[in-house]
Amino acid sequence: MTLPRPALLARTRMALSAGLLNGESTRITEEGRLRMDGGRRLTVSVALIVLVCFFLPWVQLSCGGAHDTSSGVDLARGGDNGLWLIPVLTLVIILFGVIRVLEVQRTVFGLISLLSGLVNTYLLNHERLKFSNTSGLIAVRLTGWFWLALLSSAAIAVLGAFSILRRRNGPSRVP
Repeated sequence: MTLPRPALLARTRMALSAGLLNGESTRITEEGRLRMDGGRRLTVSVALIVLVCFFLPWVQLSCGGAHDTSSGVDLARGGDNGLWLIPVLTLVIILFGVIRVLEVQRTVFGLISLLSGLVNTYLLNHERLKFSNTSGLIAVRLTGWFWLALLSSAAIAVLGAFSILRRRNGPSRVP
């Protein structure tokens, strides 16, 4: 037995506003539109920062009067293939956070964010260590975009952990 379309929409709205679907990660506004919760919105915003920073200069080389910069894309093309995981994992976070085709619960989204943030932070820290012990004639330094990407990746991991550990706001159950 199928419900008429208006009745089905009304039940879906009631379930979403009660937090029964999607792990309380969406709310229905007065106009009937879905809204992301604050944690998911913040995680997606920070993931966008990491994605944009991947295409901006990370490393600045200078020797005498010559200067050159390399972005995350340049470093990934140059042989460090593990860096391609950064935009892929970041896009996964953005897609799960924005597209509502797959209704992902808060805990699952938090786990995806936590793991992606930890892998991104590890990869960025590995690049930092690779360029930190250079001395001599060629000066190599990391740019502010690199540091922003590193801090944003760590923030994604922290937000994912908070999303997993955050308790539901429902009534407490006493056995």
